[in-house]
Formats: sequence, structure tokens, C-alpha cells
Amino acid sequence: LCVHHILGQRVLSGIARSRGGAPISAWAAPQDTISASHRAVHVQALARNKAPEELAENVMHTKQELHHAQNAALMEKVQRRKLEAEVSRLKASLMKSGELLTNKERLVGPSVGMSQLYRSPDTTHLIGNLKDENRKLQRARDELADEVLSLQRSVKATRFAELGAELFAAQQELERMIQMNAMLEERVAAAEDMAAAAAAQADEATRAVDEYVAVGAPLGAVQLSQRSSISSTGVRKTLSGMHAAHKLLAAQAAALRAAFPPGLPAAAFEERARRSANTAGAPDVLNFLRNHVARLARDLDGMPNNGDAEEGDDGAATAPPP
Repeated sequence: LCVHHILGQRVLSGIARSRGGAPISAWAAPQDTISASHRAVHVQALARNKAPEELAENVMHTKQELHHAQNAALMEKVQRRKLEAEVSRLKASLMKSGELLTNKERLVGPSVGMSQLYRSPDTTHLIGNLKDENRKLQRARDELADEVLSLQRSVKATRFAELGAELFAAQQELERMIQMNAMLEERVAAAEDMAAAAAAQADEATRAVDEYVAVGAPLGAVQLSQRSSISSTGVRKTLSGMHAAHKLLAAQAAALRAAFPPGLPAAAFEERARRSANTAGAPDVLNFLRNHVARLARDLDGMPNNGDAEEGDDGAATAPPP
């Protein structure tokens, strides 16, 4: 019992200190209603009925509730101050509004003149001068606006004239390009006609060569007969076929010279030939002519009168008269 009494006293003393040094009667019961004997009995009852841990937990809960209550009171105090400041501001605004309304009713009254409205003759004179200046500035602004509009119209007219001149120049250039294109088309057509004529001549010469080849190649010296190609009876037919073959080869050479300028490298020659279907076979024709001339020169090498033969009207070599 003594131990419980001592523990109860310590717990109650801690509670009292946590409440700012207030006596037990500050939270247990009013001092004027509880005597010292009853207080001792009450403390002993608390010490007997509750454990120290439970009392300490109650004290902690009480402290937390007190802290929350203090915070809530502080927030309410701050909110009340804010509301009081807002009320003061609204009162001041209301007073200013009332003063402005009263002054407006006084100034716009029918019995108030302009001099009373602006309070003094000097102010009235100043206002009049400012109005005159404002009217002058407005007139100057209107004049500047008209001048800007006229300048814009002038610039538009000048630009329109420039565009018209550019359009005329472009039309002239277009007409010139059309004329050049027509001339080029005429030249291309003429070249195509020349190529077609050369092709026709080539076909005719090819046919003549085929007829000559069909007669048969000349035989060796031991096999020649009186009707051979170089005999007195067959030489005219032989020369006729040779003339036809020469015309064919000369026509092909003339077609090559008409379509291609002399002095072109082989690569440039082939590239230019591939540009058109009418000249795509030019490299093959040129190779044939080169090989034919080289073979003739090789076969006739060592023959008499080499290089002394005369040329006829058609370019073919003819034998000297007997």
C-alpha cells in the first residue's frame, strides 16, 4: 500500500508539472469543494485502481489533446485576424465609394457650371487648349493616313508596271525559244531524211553486193576459166558489182560524216550514236568500213601500180586504159 501511495504521488506530481506546475486540484476537482483528506483519499484510489503505465499513457493522450487544442485555437485566432482585416478593407472601400458617388452627384448636377466643374478658370482654359491641340493632332493624323494611302497606291502602280515589263520580256524569250525549237526540229527532220536516204542507198548497195556474192568468189589462178570474174567476158559484170559495192560503202561513209563531226573520240562517238535510234548502228558500220579498208589494203599489198590507180567520177578506182 505504501508503494502504491508513493507511485501515485509521483505520477500525480508528473501530471502537475506537465500542466505548468498546477496543483492536483486544477484537473482532479475544484479546490473549494475537495478537502485535503478527500484529496489524499482520491489520490490513493487512483494509485490503487490504475497502474503507473496506464496513468502515464493517459497523461500522454491528454498532452496530445492539449497540443491539438492549442493549435486549433491559434488557427482560429489567425483566421479571425484575417477576417477583421478584410472587414476593415471593405469598410474603407465602402466609404470611398460613398464619397465618389456623392461627388459625382454633386458635379453632374444641372446647376453646376463648367467653371465650377473644373474648379478654376485656369483649369478650364487649359482644358480648352488641350482639346484644340487634340483636334489639330487628329487632323494631322487623318492627313498622314491619306498620304500613306496615296503612296501605297503609287507603289502598287509602279510594281504592276514592273511586273508587266517582266511578263513582256518573258513572253519575248518564250517566243524566241519556240522559234529555236522549231529550227532544231527542222534540222532533226532533215538529218532523219538524210539518214533514211542513206539507209535506202545502203539497202540497194547491200542487194547489189548480195547479187555479186551469189555469183561466187574468184577462184585461184589454176582454176580460172574463160568465164571467170576477171576474164574478158566477165569483167564488165565484175566491175558493175564492184561499183555498186563501192557506192554502198561510200554512201555509208557519207552518212557517218553527215551525222557525226570528224575528230570525235571513240567514247564520244558511241555515246552520241546511242542518243537516237536512227544512229544507233553507226559504230558497227564504222567498224565494218575500217576492217574492209584494212583487209583490202592487206590483200592488195605487193600488187603492181599500188597507189597509182585513178579514181572515176563515183570515187571507184579504175584500171588504166590499155
